[in-house]
Amino acid sequence: GDIPALISMAILHYLTDEPVFMANPSSVDINQNEIILAHCTLPLNMPDEFYLKTHFESGLGVGIKGVIGEGEATIFKLSRDGKEYFVSGGEIIENLNCENLCRTQIRFRMNEGVKYFLQNSLGNHHLICKGDYSKLVREFFKW
Repeated sequence: GDIPALISMAILHYLTDEPVFMANPSSVDINQNEIILAHCTLPLNMPDEFYLKTHFESGLGVGIKGVIGEGEATIFKLSRDGKEYFVSGGEIIENLNCENLCRTQIRFRMNEGVKYFLQNSLGNHHLICKGDYSKLVREFFKW
């Protein structure tokens, strides 16, 4: 859920001072070690540009279509009980415009194995920030 995602978001922002995008895994490419992540919300100080669209699932209200700059990034998720976490550095390699996904969509090439999302994912909502802070997150959890 949303509570572990909120805590994950707070930790990632605290450690990096970067805006954090919460997104759902939408598609996994094992051969390229890539994942497509999407959501209809994101902090407005994160994308290079953004557009107001409708919310994807309902077609109502406002959803944000952001264009996030390509480059190094971190994906992170803390488990519900706080005893486990997943973190990987990687690279945002593309912004997508698929009609069948939430509005902001990125293709992310992970440094860690993308099979995590198919075999032992800690949940749906994962947190992404620009810059590879995976080592910093691991250091934080050594405490």
